[in-house]
Amino acid sequence: MGDKVREFLNKLMKELDFPDEAQRYLEKVNMQLDENVRNDFLQMVHQFMKEDSITGLSVLSGKLDDIAAKVQFSNYTLHLLFLMYCAQPLMDYYKKQDIPLDIYWNSMRDLTYKLLECKEVYNIWGTFVIEWFEGFYRRQRFGLGRFQYEKIAFPFDEYKKGDTTIMKGDTVYNIHIPSSGSMPKELRMDSYRKAYAFYRNEMEGKPMAIVCHSWLLYPGNRSIFPSHSNLLDFMNDFDIIKSETSDEFSHAWRIFGKKYNGSTEGLPKKTSLQRAFLDWIERGNPVGNGFGVLLFDGEKIV
Repeated sequence: MGDKVREFLNKLMKELDFPDEAQRYLEKVNMQLDENVRNDFLQMVHQFMKEDSITGLSVLSGKLDDIAAKVQFSNYTLHLLFLMYCAQPLMDYYKKQDIPLDIYWNSMRDLTYKLLECKEVYNIWGTFVIEWFEGFYRRQRFGLGRFQYEKIAFPFDEYKKGDTTIMKGDTVYNIHIPSSGSMPKELRMDSYRKAYAFYRNEMEGKPMAIVCHSWLLYPGNRSIFPSHSNLLDFMNDFDIIKSETSDEFSHAWRIFGKKYNGSTEGLPKKTSLQRAFLDWIERGNPVGNGFGVLLFDGEKIV
């Protein structure tokens, strides 16, 4: 392995504040890969990151699983290591396209969030959601302040507010909420402003239509979130125009750090949010998701 690759990986881990234990472990794994495996890695990086690539992470994850079985490391660890290898050519793309590198580092910080989630849920330094990163590496999703943004087509027939009408298929800006701590009003507004500035040339003087589809926007949460909480205040940023319930509670790991298997037994009760959700579920109430829209004029929510 070239010294420059190793140097970049170490810089990446330090810049992204990987825990010291994770840095030591990932460097050890990388150093224990033989030359043939590293060459396979580099070929896959080239295959995935070249400008006209049509090879997605869903395909490459299977190849990485085969390598993981061969070298006897967790596939989650190999998935993360591969994404770290891809981070250097991604930086080169940012430079070529004159995208500020602070946006690059903020986008790449999702590696840290997913690393910590994987450790909490599976006790493994790695990531269990490699396909999620496709949007970042294709330069379609960007970390802009507290949130991450990507363009999508509006999925509903129509949304009207004031002088603004959004029709099905119109471009809107979908946000994702990384697990990076609280999201008070000032951080949310700062992120909306950064997003408007980033996409300003596409706005044509109109408000930016920001959408979010999340468990955080499920209307039933108004009975769970405290009245003074940032989570409830976040809900209030949006007009929630669609919601659905779910029996699976697939996002439970985001609250409890472990999967929900239909029983609340064994789920932690350390935080007020955990206790509130446990009480809600144990009383037979549903959980779900909501789809919200907000209009932002560059300075404020319309």
